[in-house]
Formats: sequence, C-alpha cells, structure tokens
Amino acid sequence: MRWRMGDLVLLFVGIIAALFMLDMDRGFDKSVAIVSVRGEDVRTLPLDAPDGMFTFTDGGVTYTLERKETAIAMAVIDCPDQICVRTGFIRDGHIPIACLPNRLIVRVEKGG
Repeated sequence: MRWRMGDLVLLFVGIIAALFMLDMDRGFDKSVAIVSVRGEDVRTLPLDAPDGMFTFTDGGVTYTLERKETAIAMAVIDCPDQICVRTGFIRDGHIPIACLPNRLIVRVEKGG
C-alpha cells in the first residue's frame, strides 16, 4: 500500500489532535478544599485524591472532614448546633460550609 499525500496529512492531523486532547486533560485545574479558621487559610486538601476522613485541630477547634468523589463535607466538629455538618457535601461552585461558632469556613476552589 502506498501512502498518498492526503493520507499522510490526515494521519498527521489525527496525531496532533490526540496529543492536544491529552494535554487538555492535564491542563485543567484540579479542585481543592480550603479550610479557613478566623479568616486564615489553615488547610488545603486536593479533591482528586482517594476518599477518606481527615481530623485536624486548629485554633482550638477539632474537626473531621470527609472527602468523597471530588467533594468534601464536615463530618464532625466541636460545635453546639452542627449546621455545618448538615450542609453535606460541596463541590466547586457550591456555597461554602460555614461553622459560625468556631469561625470556620470550608470552600472549594480550582487549584493549580
């Protein structure tokens, strides 16, 4: 079989398109959960990592976050009303989780 010029151009364009699509997948920013206590960012968790529970103590507050399928939720916190726990899982674009008694905010943003 002989390659014609049109066949080679089509093959070249296909290879370039495939490489571009692979590069696009790596170029998207990954989402991260950012935990702020009293207005200061204290933790950053990538949301593309394996599912799990993470317990931290910061600013006198002990809290447990649950990461599941690129989302994050407050699982346990030292707080009387537990509104932040009832907020459930959030993703990028959702309203942040807020614990007002402990001045704690969990927000999801695109990371680098």
